[in-house]
Amino acid sequence: MRNSVRLVSLAAAAALSITLAACSAPSADPTPSATASTTPTAPPSPTPSSTPSFDAADTSTWLITDQGIGRAELGSESIVDALSPTFALTDHCEDLEYYETAEGAQASFGIISHPGESGVSGITIRVPGDVPLSGPVAASPLTKSGIGLGSTLDELTTAEPDGAFDATPGTSGYVVGTSPRWMVFEVSEAEPFVRGITVTDTLPATGFCS
Repeated sequence: MRNSVRLVSLAAAAALSITLAACSAPSADPTPSATASTTPTAPPSPTPSSTPSFDAADTSTWLITDQGIGRAELGSESIVDALSPTFALTDHCEDLEYYETAEGAQASFGIISHPGESGVSGITIRVPGDVPLSGPVAASPLTKSGIGLGSTLDELTTAEPDGAFDATPGTSGYVVGTSPRWMVFEVSEAEPFVRGITVTDTLPATGFCS
């Protein structure tokens, strides 16, 4: 009988020990769930502005490069066909050919062809000297850097920082490019607006009659 009581007591003590151990054991912290990494979304690239399609009747779509202006190119035998029907040959002066806008055309400048031994050596667009300038000429062709007739001297030197003024006495040309072809901008501090732009294979570029 005593043995039975002792066994019951031992069993009860063992059960109590297990219960206490279970209550005192620290509970494990829950493992935090991994946060999904997010890839930053790159901002969309700006869409480059499109270059206007060439239109022979719209001189503002003509591009000025060291090869020519619009369809008129250096080295050509003549630029008559390249300028037609917007411009027509109207005058000659010291071998220069002067082109003015044909009837109904809206351009506010003239074009001059400079002769050379191997074809046209220079092509100029120019606002006549008696016409005041105070800003961009809407119908002007533009260079790739956005310079046209009526652009300011500051705009020109900012867009074409590698250019330099022609040191030839009596000239007011800002020269851009390297041999054998250049772009010469007729502009000065006295008149800080581009009055003329010449594409040429000869420096100094031949002058004008007016």
